[in-house]
Amino acid sequence: YEILIGLVGSEMCIRDRAMGALTDALKNFGPFVSPLIFALFPVCLTLLIISVVWSRKILKSMSVNNEIDYKNTSFNWINFCYSAFIALVSIFPLLGMLGTVLALLSLDITGGATQELKANFFLALDTTAWGLVFSIFFKVLNSVFQTTVESAIEKIDILVKSHYTKKGSSRK
Repeated sequence: YEILIGLVGSEMCIRDRAMGALTDALKNFGPFVSPLIFALFPVCLTLLIISVVWSRKILKSMSVNNEIDYKNTSFNWINFCYSAFIALVSIFPLLGMLGTVLALLSLDITGGATQELKANFFLALDTTAWGLVFSIFFKVLNSVFQTTVESAIEKIDILVKSHYTKKGSSRK
């Protein structure tokens, strides 16, 4: 019985040390969340621009030519860019919350360093605010361009499927 209690106690001690090490590592990551949010902004904007421009180009050429390989490649590219854009938009508020949690983890409320306390608290609010601002901005842009991109994806998909269906039935 005493051996079992000793094992459980040492396991809890190991777990506590591991959690402490993880918390210390996360505290050091906190100041990098805001720059990460700002670094993802142009990536997200570029993916949206590629999706919209490519979609409009394809929609204009739908009736002009029937290059199925080009349309199929375009379908895959537009779908990839737009899916990546949607995924990144949902990441912004999560990064903001991560920055908040990391900044609050590094608060030392027992000490008397009020300047450091203010800086960490400001970092917490800053990352949350920027995550929300960029998320809202891209959600609005998405609502403006969503129909263009999804319409192009749907039309290309129908065209490519009908082409391969006709091609498959003519071989029989």
